[in-house]
Amino acid sequence: RRPSCASDLSNVAAYSRPAAAARSKGRVRARRALDRGDEGAREVSREEKTKETPTPEDLATLRRNLSPLGKVIAGTVEVGVTTGMSYVSSFAIGYTFSGLVGLRSFRSAGLKGLQAKAVSGGKTWGQLGAYFSGFGCAARVVREKEDKWNQVISSFAAGACL
Repeated sequence: RRPSCASDLSNVAAYSRPAAAARSKGRVRARRALDRGDEGAREVSREEKTKETPTPEDLATLRRNLSPLGKVIAGTVEVGVTTGMSYVSSFAIGYTFSGLVGLRSFRSAGLKGLQAKAVSGGKTWGQLGAYFSGFGCAARVVREKEDKWNQVISSFAAGACL
């Protein structure tokens, strides 16, 4: 992958032809070692894959090793991001569908009426989505479990808020 703009030029050495050739030769050597049945090469390739993306077991271990304050901060961030992103996506869905449904009254209400109806529907859908996913995430964080009761708790709490 080549740099897309001038600010990415700091990593030009990583994209140069000699560096690409070295990476390619390393891949060929690893592939040949695997074809020969070299167990050491097989372990190295597994370690490289593990280093690239953390596994769920690693993330669970990291969460367990957090201090109580760290758990509170991590949980708060998770609930906040989940709730906010759910509001945004639900708002977009509600805005779109409310706008489409409001097309019937476009002649009488005009463009401003259609816009007001779409925004109103978007807000309602956004709140509903944020309540459900926010309370679901909060239940998961507090209970430290992922099961059907989290959805029951979030449904109850969202219904109480609405």
